[in-house]
Amino acid sequence: MSRWKSFETRHGSSAAQRGHEIWSTVVIDRFHRVALWVRYTTLTPNPRTGGVPVAIVWASFFDADHPENHCFAAETYELEHAHFGKSTVRFPRALFSDTKLDGMVQTDKGELSWDLKLLHRFDAREHVPWSFGRRLFKSHSVCCSPFADVTGTVVANGRELQLSGARGSLTHIWGRKRVEQLYWAFVPAFDNDLDETAVEVLAVKPGPLTPMMCFATLVYQGKLFEQTSLWQALRGESRIDYPFLRLQPRMKGCELQLSGALSPEQTSHFLLKDADGNDSYVSHCDVSDMNCFVKRGGQQRELNARAGASIEFHGPRPWADVEYLNPFGFD
Repeated sequence: MSRWKSFETRHGSSAAQRGHEIWSTVVIDRFHRVALWVRYTTLTPNPRTGGVPVAIVWASFFDADHPENHCFAAETYELEHAHFGKSTVRFPRALFSDTKLDGMVQTDKGELSWDLKLLHRFDAREHVPWSFGRRLFKSHSVCCSPFADVTGTVVANGRELQLSGARGSLTHIWGRKRVEQLYWAFVPAFDNDLDETAVEVLAVKPGPLTPMMCFATLVYQGKLFEQTSLWQALRGESRIDYPFLRLQPRMKGCELQLSGALSPEQTSHFLLKDADGNDSYVSHCDVSDMNCFVKRGGQQRELNARAGASIEFHGPRPWADVEYLNPFGFD
């Protein structure tokens, strides 16, 4: 899939086509040990839910060395105030394109703003590229720019930060229903790793009666390898015990296992809704610790990313003792 095709809007500002659409990016700066998560969302719900079409900008800032700087907020607009071009999505105070994103939200710690450019390293890739999966999944997901280089500035808590050696991922998601469960791990680089290993693993349960599937993308010595087999996806293993996870996808010619946990001090919790008003409870942290075991080509290595990994939990029910942000305007 071309990068332009992967980015273009599927629903746009049409209030007649029910569903959700998301453009999301995670940026991790290992030099400054900070991270930024930004999500641009549209939702056109079934009128019976009591909801109205909305456009939402979400943002969260993480600081590994200063947890008190962690901040998170979302701003909601009527969908008619969002504008969609061939390769741009513009909200009243935010812009998202396939090469640039900027915007701001007001948090309880002041303004959080960003002005970033993405430098693509690899072609766009579908998370589920086979026809069976498209019928099974009611939500479609494409990584428009895997493991991109990112430059620019972030302003958080009154401090302007120039990114240095940052990398991220740009994802586009759309559909009518959200998946039942989803667990995501993303590590753009590991500590003291000369092979420039990077990994993205997604464990997903599409519906209440379907099995869990595990998908993976690996960068090793500058080359990208992806797992596209349905059989391999079904053989993958996942163990979830909030806030801990262990993911073991199956890849041809490679053994891969990741284990990590959400940071107890810096996790953003928010509520997502689909067109029918169904809730998905999400917990997300971009300065998580991650351990990775990788074996490829007869070489076996154990890698670590201290405060340099993204972890995300999606579930149909809230985790205990967690308060979730709901900017949709209806329960």
